[in-house]
Amino acid sequence: MEIQSLLLRDGNSIPMIGFGTGTAWYKPEGKGPFDQSLVNILKKAINAGFYHIDCADAYGTEEELGVAIRESGVPREELFITTKVQDNVLNISQAIDESLKKLQLSYVDLYLIHTPYFARRMKISKKRKWHQIAAFKGLAPLTKGKGGPIDPLLEILAKYGVEPSAILLDWHNQQNIIAITTTRNPARLAQYQKAVMFKLTPSEMEEITQVGVSHHFRAAQQKKFDINDRT
Repeated sequence: MEIQSLLLRDGNSIPMIGFGTGTAWYKPEGKGPFDQSLVNILKKAINAGFYHIDCADAYGTEEELGVAIRESGVPREELFITTKVQDNVLNISQAIDESLKKLQLSYVDLYLIHTPYFARRMKISKKRKWHQIAAFKGLAPLTKGKGGPIDPLLEILAKYGVEPSAILLDWHNQQNIIAITTTRNPARLAQYQKAVMFKLTPSEMEEITQVGVSHHFRAAQQKKFDINDRT
């Protein structure tokens, strides 16, 4: 399986489907015992061709990813590793050093502020514009919004012989949006792989888009934002 990459302005490329270590693997308060089951599925994901791996200090999963990278047998330079800072955002140098130590790496490919609205509030940057290039809950219509208006359309698109998750991953990728997904079930890795085996037509892409435009559903940060807030 070869996942398409997006060329960035600095000349580097980022795989457009990533395997995440949040949501299903998140540790409360970013703390908890070492999770060997996470190491195991990370190695399976890497060996299945998911070379873009996403983690964060707030997930508490950097240590497991470091072990999985070392045990996977895949050269570090072939992987694209993302991590994010949250709690120590005012001391980036210390935060990234701590993350690299847990990851057992000398560098990461992408380092993000985990929740940019915190940065807005703290006025870390007044002039920068924030651009979304990644979707971290791109399968929320299937996991948290099941029974919504997109379900009938996904049933029609089953004609491609792929699961709904693959349909939504392709919808993201065709818009040059990096899709980060995850699972505790290794069998779902094969479902995600199918996203590179077909292409939605322009009209099908637009149908999915219009469902989203007409129906708002907030799947994340419901305690920090009103459910009708579209930001």
